[in-house]
Amino acid sequence: MKQTLQKNERLKSYTKIRDLFERGEKTRIGCFLMYFLVKDSTPSELQMGVSVGSRYFKKAVDRNLLKRRIREAYRKQKQTLADTLDGNHKRFDVFFVFVHQEMMAYADIYRDMQLAIDQLVKKIEHGASR
Repeated sequence: MKQTLQKNERLKSYTKIRDLFERGEKTRIGCFLMYFLVKDSTPSELQMGVSVGSRYFKKAVDRNLLKRRIREAYRKQKQTLADTLDGNHKRFDVFFVFVHQEMMAYADIYRDMQLAIDQLVKKIEHGASR
């Protein structure tokens, strides 16, 4: 299967993002503050967003590099999350906020993303069993 991150898989709608921050759950894993919201949906849908603040990374070049690394780590590992959603008929919005104060290597971001996705899969499966 192709590991892509298409345009329709990105969370860009202002209303969806606002809804996610207001009604979604929040947890901190590694270098991420993660907001997520699970809803019932007939066609399973998965959307993600990324943010790196300018408080610690003043240069846009640094922020963009971190966002590219985060999206790449997500793209490589999202299949387990997508498979879990297909079985449970859920719509899932997730937003990753990078909260680490220093630049991180791709390997470290990949590891933290793996931990985050594993926790999300557990949350979805736990919520489906109720």
